[in-house]
Amino acid sequence: MKKKQKLKKYLPMAALVLVALGILSFIGLELYRVMTPDYVTETAETYVADDSVGVSGFFVRSETVLPELDGLKVLHFREGEKVGKGQAVATVYRNEESLALQQELNDLSIREEQLLYALSVGEGNTGTALRLDGEILDKLKTLRSYLAADNISARSDTVIESLRTLVLQREFRADGDTEEALQAVESRLQQLRSQVSGASQSILAPVSGIYSAVVDGYESILTPDTMVELTPSLIGHVEPGSEASETGKLISSSTWYYAAAMPKEAASRLRKNNAVTLRFIGRATEDVRCSVYELGKTDGDSQVVIFSSNRQLANFSVDRSLSCEVIFKSYEGLRVSKKALRVNEEGQSGVYCMVGLTARFKPVSIVYSSGDYAIVTADDPSRETLRLREGDTVIISAGELYDGMVMN
Repeated sequence: MKKKQKLKKYLPMAALVLVALGILSFIGLELYRVMTPDYVTETAETYVADDSVGVSGFFVRSETVLPELDGLKVLHFREGEKVGKGQAVATVYRNEESLALQQELNDLSIREEQLLYALSVGEGNTGTALRLDGEILDKLKTLRSYLAADNISARSDTVIESLRTLVLQREFRADGDTEEALQAVESRLQQLRSQVSGASQSILAPVSGIYSAVVDGYESILTPDTMVELTPSLIGHVEPGSEASETGKLISSSTWYYAAAMPKEAASRLRKNNAVTLRFIGRATEDVRCSVYELGKTDGDSQVVIFSSNRQLANFSVDRSLSCEVIFKSYEGLRVSKKALRVNEEGQSGVYCMVGLTARFKPVSIVYSSGDYAIVTADDPSRETLRLREGDTVIISAGELYDGMVMN
């Protein structure tokens, strides 16, 4: 009996709690519905899209393999540097002793020049000291520019040697010690010249060109004369020859070629002498502007296309096989989702953007589309406020839209 009375006592309170919870849930749902927009937006951003196709192929160049001589070799050029016909690409010494004597001869020749200079300017010549200070400063600036550009080459070595000579000249003074030092150096030089005579041979450049230390065996296989015989099935399966040389080679023509197998459909978009852009995968070099040299042999659904260029040859001196993108055309504009594109009552293409709390229609022209996005440019309406700009909030989905519609 007492339990029933207690239940009757708490029933009204429980019912009141349930009603309150129901009201709060309803209010929460309404607030969520009101505060949650019924649309999705994105930001219009500047974008560059490429109409391109990926290919793999070989570099083809006119290359001359340098001869190999027995002995200790000292190379005089670095990768990608220009070499003139008749210049010594390398010097080969009979043994380590000959190499050490030659190094001593080189060092003493520099010392002789420095001592002669010190004697010629005399001691206490303020004008000469000031001039040397200026030359030292110029050499330091030049060296700093090479280091900043990460351009450590034979030219920077020459600057370092010149800098060392200038510093020593700045410190030298013409006195009795200087004359004695010069006599000792000249005596030793005379001995060294007789000792090193005939102890080395120079490897001279038979042609002018770009130096490369890499000899991969394709120098006589892939040539400008034989590349027109390549078929799509051969691309990627060309076997190297037996050439080998630790001296390196010279790329003897300023024009280089890139032979690649392309899908016939893509190749059909090209014409001989057309200009295209190649972007080599995994290389930090800039895009290379090339021309279509030859539309070659076909095999199934593929065709060989040969491109030619005379730009950035030194950047690819060590490369033979690389993948790249053949870029037919690039499109630049504002990137928007295809779902955002609408056509208004006047048949004009455009997108709706959030302007304050309203949707405003901004007309655009579609210049390129791929996948789920399009590249558009803003049409030039009479009102500048209706021009689509980078950073505008574009409405992607919101059901039916009209210009001036107040958005939730």
